[in-house]
Amino acid sequence: MINYADDTKIHKSDENLAVVEAQINQDLMNTNTWFKENGMRPNTEKYQATILGPNKGELNLNCGNTNIDTSESITLLGITIDQKLKFDIHASNICRKVGRQVNVLNRLKNTLPIKMKEMCYLAFILPHFQYCNKSWHHCGQQNTEK
Repeated sequence: MINYADDTKIHKSDENLAVVEAQINQDLMNTNTWFKENGMRPNTEKYQATILGPNKGELNLNCGNTNIDTSESITLLGITIDQKLKFDIHASNICRKVGRQVNVLNRLKNTLPIKMKEMCYLAFILPHFQYCNKSWHHCGQQNTEK
């Protein structure tokens, strides 16, 4: 039996990127040791890293023998967060998911009674708009750089 440690978050803040890199790598080493001591295995396929704010370079992060690449956006508990906290990528992802579901409902418009379609909407579409909407509801065209 293999237990995985999921949803472990490590964050540091400093103006010097080298200090942040050293602190996070130390925390990753400590975390990896804790995983081993407690019979858990890190799921390296899920490792993600990003730099919030102005990107002043790259971080060289690693846990054990695994390098962790930094990217312009990461997905955290279903929310796509980009470096500038604009959430445009997240809004696009929601539109894509909801669009597919609306398409399915549209194909069933003559098959399902209206009450059933309403129940499908409430169960499968509306939650996409309600989940963590306080964090991303200001995104959109007004947030793009000019």
